[in-house]
Amino acid sequence: MCRCVCGCIGGIGDRHERRTDDPLPEAIAAPDLVDDLAVGPVYKTEEVIHDAAFVQSGMLLNLKHSEVGERAVPGLPVSFSAIDLKYTPAPAMGENTDEVLRELLGYSDDRIASLRQANVLL
Repeated sequence: MCRCVCGCIGGIGDRHERRTDDPLPEAIAAPDLVDDLAVGPVYKTEEVIHDAAFVQSGMLLNLKHSEVGERAVPGLPVSFSAIDLKYTPAPAMGENTDEVLRELLGYSDDRIASLRQANVLL
């Protein structure tokens, strides 16, 4: 299977570069490639939020960001019965700096303050 999929990657890339619309799945599924390969269009975020099937799926989320306001973003394409997902907007620049330095890198409060005083941190 890997040999088949890997063998058609170059052909997919070549075909995709020349296309700007949705017939790509039909082109990939051509008999000269792989019949068992699941395919579909690959959208950019701004494209997927306007796709009718995506919008109807309920995966479109509206999150309020502190700097840019409310934004429509795609959620996960799967759901899990035992997991309650908590979607949050991306942090603002520097919002989690102290937490990352302290909890992930082990920096002391004094070292963080020193870096901030030296204008190394926002």
